[in-house]
Amino acid sequence: MLTREFALRMLVSEVKPEAETMFGYFVRSSKQIAVVGVLGVFGVGVLAQQSAATAAKPAVVTTASAPDMAALVERGKEILKATHGVGQTVVLERYDGVYAVLSVHGVTAGSEAHLRLSDFFVVIDGEATVMTGGTMVDRKENAATGEVRGTDLVGGTAHVLHKGDVLYIPAGMPHRVMEAPGQAVMAYVVKVEKAGN
Repeated sequence: MLTREFALRMLVSEVKPEAETMFGYFVRSSKQIAVVGVLGVFGVGVLAQQSAATAAKPAVVTTASAPDMAALVERGKEILKATHGVGQTVVLERYDGVYAVLSVHGVTAGSEAHLRLSDFFVVIDGEATVMTGGTMVDRKENAATGEVRGTDLVGGTAHVLHKGDVLYIPAGMPHRVMEAPGQAVMAYVVKVEKAGN
């Protein structure tokens, strides 16, 4: 059975086991963020979380199958059309501590951080610049949800992403998706809850 820890190590193959931080795992980099080339994207089912509370229960059996990326891109195009180019995020699958979303951005969004969730941002169409790190402007935290929002991000690191790129964003890391006029990005995002939540 694949545990959450093993699945994370598979997704980010350059993980230094000794480099665990309060944010989880990060790639060999001084910036705790890395764009790691194309991955064979597979179903979130293999990321089933095993916790002490569920260790005695039988494992949930799921079929590991790749999502239909072409269908997700078409759905993303429909979202862009319906939202007049703005975009939105749609939850696709939910598991214990892990879920997948289709994230569609047609305009530059405000900054955000997820205090309880790490993101594996897999670009399935388009391109964007994703800023990570830095300081959030007008930071507003919702303690109940663990979500933080801001109007801007100052002093972050820019990551230019294209179809097939993957960006790992640890829990708590401020980030912002930025789009040039006329551009859009669609991403299959796997969100993994921090242990202990």
